[in-house]
Amino acid sequence: MLVPHQLNDGFSNINTEVFKHDKNKSSILMNGCTESKNEHEDGNGDNETDVIRCVCNIYNDEGVMIQCEKCETWQHCMCMGVKGDEEEYMCELCQPRQISQEILLVPQPDHGLPLCRYYITLLRDDRLQVRVGDCVYVSQESSTDNTADEEKVLDKREFGIFRVERLWRKYNGDGCASGYYYVRPHETFHEPNRKFFPNEVFRTPRYHVIPIENVVGTCCVMDLNTYCKGRPLSVTNSEDLYICDYRVDETARLFYKISKTKHPINTNFYCFHHYTTKLKPKRTYMPHQINKP
Repeated sequence: MLVPHQLNDGFSNINTEVFKHDKNKSSILMNGCTESKNEHEDGNGDNETDVIRCVCNIYNDEGVMIQCEKCETWQHCMCMGVKGDEEEYMCELCQPRQISQEILLVPQPDHGLPLCRYYITLLRDDRLQVRVGDCVYVSQESSTDNTADEEKVLDKREFGIFRVERLWRKYNGDGCASGYYYVRPHETFHEPNRKFFPNEVFRTPRYHVIPIENVVGTCCVMDLNTYCKGRPLSVTNSEDLYICDYRVDETARLFYKISKTKHPINTNFYCFHHYTTKLKPKRTYMPHQINKP
């Protein structure tokens, strides 16, 4: 049984805004892809909001970005390996070329592990792209031997839910991810009559390291407000959507309301499906309830 290793103190405050160091550069490029607050929150402004589509598949506008002259989509310069001052730029679709889906983090962290290279995205077995900020299902054993068809029939309730905050490869090429787990209601200590959302999870405080091979798939953990609005277009199965509005302590006995999500979801039209009517979920699930015959 795999026991995740606790990170040392140097990783206690992991910064997931991997593009933030370039924020003061190239204001034209930066502002060109920044939507207004109302457009972002409401998902409106389809004709006004610039579209982000990058090989990293991360829909944020942090750092220096560049726009394709032909399709007018925006991409992160770091991901595409460009400086941002190119006079004529075309994306990899309009001007076909090979672009790696494993994107190196530039610059590398000052307090990283020795002989390790840090990334924004990593590929697991050349099939699944794992990104910083992703939520993933984690198995206790390596998933590299599973086929795509086998993964679809696995019971996801058997897997841990893990938030990726850093990615790196060791000197021998092995990929690793660091972050924290979420726990399900039945994994917490609570009053017997306490009710939960059926898909509710809770953030844990301790950071762990997992092998990238143990990732078996991706999911999405959202705050309640965003969950009621819609879902990311990348999530096609409602069973992969989870609600998280609370965190727990190390004993999983004390619950604390999360005032502001650390991982907001882009709700613009190009990456988010808005429901016609907002959902109104209710806390009806009691994990320890015994059904009477």
